[in-house]
Amino acid sequence: VTDTVTKRYDVAPTVVDDSFSTEEDTAKQFNLLANDSDVNDDMVASSTTIKTQPIKGQVSISNGVVTYTPNNNETGTDSFTYTVKDAL
Repeated sequence: VTDTVTKRYDVAPTVVDDSFSTEEDTAKQFNLLANDSDVNDDMVASSTTIKTQPIKGQVSISNGVVTYTPNNNETGTDSFTYTVKDAL
């Protein structure tokens, strides 16, 4: 009897910074993962979570699609961080 064991090595997804602009008091929706990649092509959009919220607004996420809603009368730059996982 011979058993064969195959090891599968996984490579973490490669995420790239995103940049967008919006008008004052106007929400912006975009696909957070559109410019990211995964060698194994097994990135899981539903695993995306917001790690830190922005200072000048709020972010919600559903299946990789982000909605950024600025605070009323807010201007200037803002930022947030996120994580995403792949299937392994």
